[in-house]
Amino acid sequence: MAAMRMASTAPPAPHQIRNSNSYSLAALAAAAGGKPSIQPVARDTEEDLIRALKRGLEHDLLLISGGVSAGKYDLVKPCLKKLGASFFFERVRIQPGQPTAFGKAGTKFVFGLPGNPGSSMVTFQLFARTALELLAGVNDPVLPVFRAVFNAPFKHKLGLTRFLPAFLNGSGGLTHIPWQGSSDIPALARANVFLIADHDRESWDAGDSIRVMQKP
Repeated sequence: MAAMRMASTAPPAPHQIRNSNSYSLAALAAAAGGKPSIQPVARDTEEDLIRALKRGLEHDLLLISGGVSAGKYDLVKPCLKKLGASFFFERVRIQPGQPTAFGKAGTKFVFGLPGNPGSSMVTFQLFARTALELLAGVNDPVLPVFRAVFNAPFKHKLGLTRFLPAFLNGSGGLTHIPWQGSSDIPALARANVFLIADHDRESWDAGDSIRVMQKP
């Protein structure tokens, strides 16, 4: 299994950020039974990206982090299509992780995961983990979802199913952890579960139960 978007040991410049997704996705893949191979960073050019994708597609499953949204330099899906890939889906109605894509190039399956750490973590757990377990021979993969009870009222905006960082204490009480979006690593570090806020329900009172997904 190859994970791309990668790993330089050089100090980041002022306009750059440290790449953590390659290592976190590799760790998540290993925990799910895969043998990850971290690939070099692919630059946001068609030539470099196609070359990197060809290397990644030599593996059984390819995970790509970043480059899958609608920006000028989000070239992953167009480049995969030039390599003959077809997509089963290119967007999902969740947050974080809306731009997630899943397709197949030849005989190899590929996931395009969003680049923000929270998005990458949630979409791996929801989609890529199951695919990896199926490839590893697990007959009936089970998503680690259960129910917990809110310690305090909670409200979110209708329209999307949201996977938000939360803390579940030893007594089963759930507390939402406020965050600044899917790049908020400190909030993610304080969480041990993601609460699952349904798209068609706006609010919960203290004592109400809600589904939660185990944080990988």
